[in-house]
Amino acid sequence: MKCFLLIIALCCALLAVAPGCGSDDSATSKSSDGSATTTSDSPATDDEGKEKPTEAPASSKIPIGDYEEEGPFSAVSGQEGDEKPRFTPTGQPPPKKIVTRDLEVGSGPAAQPGDEVSVYFAGAIYETGKVELFGWPPSKPSVFELGAGLYGKSWEKAIEGMKVGGVRQVILPSSDFAQGKPVDYVIALMDLQPKSE
Repeated sequence: MKCFLLIIALCCALLAVAPGCGSDDSATSKSSDGSATTTSDSPATDDEGKEKPTEAPASSKIPIGDYEEEGPFSAVSGQEGDEKPRFTPTGQPPPKKIVTRDLEVGSGPAAQPGDEVSVYFAGAIYETGKVELFGWPPSKPSVFELGAGLYGKSWEKAIEGMKVGGVRQVILPSSDFAQGKPVDYVIALMDLQPKSE
């Protein structure tokens, strides 16, 4: 009888360990939509058993430093992690027309109407510096056809000429998105797909 109980106990122990066994080092879990996903702790290999190079995930880091006020432009301070930038108003009256200044220039081709652009932005009420309009990490960047008017033609026109990696400060004297108040924006161009001919 003792031998029979010992065998049952041993079988139960093996069954408890069995789901973790296997040589593929992978685990299956369910994603938020209910579909099964497989992850692996071992590096991916090709058909010949050689390790495949892994691709780094696209960076959402925005290169914003600290910039002093200049003319009507607020001082802008970059924040740690995914925090939106801080705006320190100048106390001057807002400009009567759209003005821009490049905080970072970027590289590659300049954005032009018809290009698909990917941007992050933060917009502060000009007089107070309070950020009320934004599309910022950890959210995905906004992707749209430049010049289509999705965000307003004036705001999109201010992106023209920017290059990937560039950061531009834009003051709109009046914004439909802020009940007609002037808004001071920081816009970061993350990606650009030229218009197909």
